[in-house]
Amino acid sequence: MSNKLIFQNARKTILRVLTIGLVLLTTIVMLTSGGNQVFAYEFDYEFNPEDPNVSLIKTFTGVRHETVRNIDDIVYFSSTNYPNGTGTNAYGYEVAVNDKGFIIEKNVNALMPEGGFIVSGHGVNANALQALELGDIIFYDKLKAEIKVYRHNLYSPLASAYFNYEAALGYFNNAQSNLYDFDLEGTQAVLDDISSRLQTMASYDTGEQLTTQEIVQLTLNKTRIIDLSNEVQYRTLPFRKVEAVAMWHRPTVASLTYAGTIAFLDRIKEAGVNVLLVEALWNSYPIYESEVAETQPLMKIVGVDVFGPEYGNDYLLCLITEAHKRGIEVHAWSQTMRGGTSNNGSVSDIPSHLKPEWIQRNYQGGLTFDGPMMYLDPANPEVVEHLKAIYREMVLKYDWDGIELDYIRYPYSNLPSYVSNSSTNNLTDGGYTTYAMNEFLASIGKTGANLRELIKTNPEVRRQWTEYRASKITNMVDELSKLIRELKPQLDISMAVAASHLEAKTNYMQDWMSWVQTGWIDTFRPMAYLGSVDQIERFAKQYVNLANQLSALEMGLGSAYEGYPAIVNQLQMEATYVNKGIGSAIFASQQIFSIGSPSKAVQESFKAMKLHTARYEKISPYDHIKTIIDGSMDYLLDKIDRLYAPAGNFNNRDTLKAIINNVKKVELKSPSDYPDLEDALLNLKAYNSATPNESIKARINEDLDYLLHIIDLRINRALINKGYWNGKGERPDITTLEFEEFENLNPTPDDELPKEGCLSFLNCSESDLASITGIIGTISLLFFAIRRKRYE
Repeated sequence: MSNKLIFQNARKTILRVLTIGLVLLTTIVMLTSGGNQVFAYEFDYEFNPEDPNVSLIKTFTGVRHETVRNIDDIVYFSSTNYPNGTGTNAYGYEVAVNDKGFIIEKNVNALMPEGGFIVSGHGVNANALQALELGDIIFYDKLKAEIKVYRHNLYSPLASAYFNYEAALGYFNNAQSNLYDFDLEGTQAVLDDISSRLQTMASYDTGEQLTTQEIVQLTLNKTRIIDLSNEVQYRTLPFRKVEAVAMWHRPTVASLTYAGTIAFLDRIKEAGVNVLLVEALWNSYPIYESEVAETQPLMKIVGVDVFGPEYGNDYLLCLITEAHKRGIEVHAWSQTMRGGTSNNGSVSDIPSHLKPEWIQRNYQGGLTFDGPMMYLDPANPEVVEHLKAIYREMVLKYDWDGIELDYIRYPYSNLPSYVSNSSTNNLTDGGYTTYAMNEFLASIGKTGANLRELIKTNPEVRRQWTEYRASKITNMVDELSKLIRELKPQLDISMAVAASHLEAKTNYMQDWMSWVQTGWIDTFRPMAYLGSVDQIERFAKQYVNLANQLSALEMGLGSAYEGYPAIVNQLQMEATYVNKGIGSAIFASQQIFSIGSPSKAVQESFKAMKLHTARYEKISPYDHIKTIIDGSMDYLLDKIDRLYAPAGNFNNRDTLKAIINNVKKVELKSPSDYPDLEDALLNLKAYNSATPNESIKARINEDLDYLLHIIDLRINRALINKGYWNGKGERPDITTLEFEEFENLNPTPDDELPKEGCLSFLNCSESDLASITGIIGTISLLFFAIRRKRYE
């Protein structure tokens, strides 16, 4: 069973329990589940708006009934007509209400409760729904097109606490039954704490009006139970040993001192971040002393040895060196086409190192877009040369692990939806420099014409104008990627791009999928700053398929930045991973770090990452292939002994361990040896197919599939970056081609294996050895035949 199905089934089971959870008033019951005490509380509450413990907290008017959800709408959907959910997009928020009127789920796309309904909102109404709490009571009046939301001083917090507890039990049981690697005893202790608090809350159910002090205590316990339930979910999500956990970082988020830099790096290390994307070209300004452009004003360091005697006043030298000491890669996040900011649209605000004619104009003739932003004109050859000089200096000046191109696009344009001869007051479109307009008009045989007038009247010209500008951005990517590759071939070249590749092409002139499919880019990061886990899953699945293993996917995630709960980010990371993304990039560092006292949201985001992402030490998929394989195999061996063997029904354990140790012995001198490693892992996966315990088999296969995915990417990138392949047609046989040998490669010594059992071919009895040799020999012949077929 895939992880997606496991999580979906667990979620549905939990919601079924919650939907029927509020029934006949009986008693408090203590049950057990996996050695864990389970609190069960059943009650029957007949809603009475005159009850002194009830208060009206919110009224929604203009509620629409079972229709399309538009801007700022609030819509009611019944389980009768929408049993599978509302089908709305990811740009709103919903609450699910059970047949008793209690809110039992809050989500971007909620599951429909049996016999209940969903209230779905967009814009201001989405924000209002998000502010409601589990356990709030909702009544819908169709005739009045009105929804009233009530809160009961006892039953609302008690229901909320109980629903969260039921959910926590579901997470725990799901992780335990599927053999996820988590702290079982620690998580049980958290569940016991929740159970104890629930008993205390239930003791207030005496039929009397609650005192102010009792209401305060109920609220405190409810809030703590919600926090503890979230903690259980963080603790029980699957841990992934090899995964990119990238994070965008604006330097001023941390104190610009040596102590501030160290505190920041230690914090993100504790959260599991292993790739830092630092804003090195910020709004057209480098953040370091440059001979090409003015230094970013906010990064002009004043003082002596601000970053200590070793680094002087060089922030990036300090950051990169200290990050590498902590096993954190540092990539230069660069805002390629940004040209400064201007609050009043004045030419005088253009940075001194840029020429006014390099700055784009909008259709109306102004300088700014998206508020105060200014953009460079990629059509101008002088701009191309200026940016090449910027990147040449940036690449050579510091010990980067990669370079990321961001804002490699035009500002957003609504030109595709413009109707000929309509008002242009709200037309948003860029690129109207003298150079670009003249060149474009000449290219379509209309030299001297008025481009703005043609745009207003001629749809064919509008189409050509869009294509012209897209070609200029594509040319810029080609020029910069070639330059970086020539200067430092080992650097990872990545790009941060619009979430939708279709919208990117038509509205930003950013044809990024073609760049992926031509092999120019090593890693791409679609910026999907949404609250929907399902939408991230759809994006990841679609883009990995379209990329066809020519470039690696990291989904750009910004749910915390957009104000969604911390758990959403963790679930989106998992959705990316199980759909063959190599990891995720989180926007941004301020979500887990602050100079002063961190907000509750910052604390919660950090806690979520620490308990899930950083549960154990991770390995970056950008690391040396030998480090990745040895670390993965050691972790797998550890899980076999510590986690899988105690689960039972695992009689091929010793032989699997022997084969795993042999994977570590595959000789890796250059990329030409990748297929040998691939075959060794395929052999291991084939033998794992005989593992009788289905959960063990599934967990091992997940690890192996990810490694095979990484190796396939490595083969493709090695061929493309060396110039042996352009990503089209049949892939060459990498074993027949010349590559430089890996640097700093130390062969792994033979591991000393335990003496008991058949743990290596040398320790096996003759009969065991004959049996195993026969199995592996057959499997090897099969996969070598497949390999020959693949490369012929």
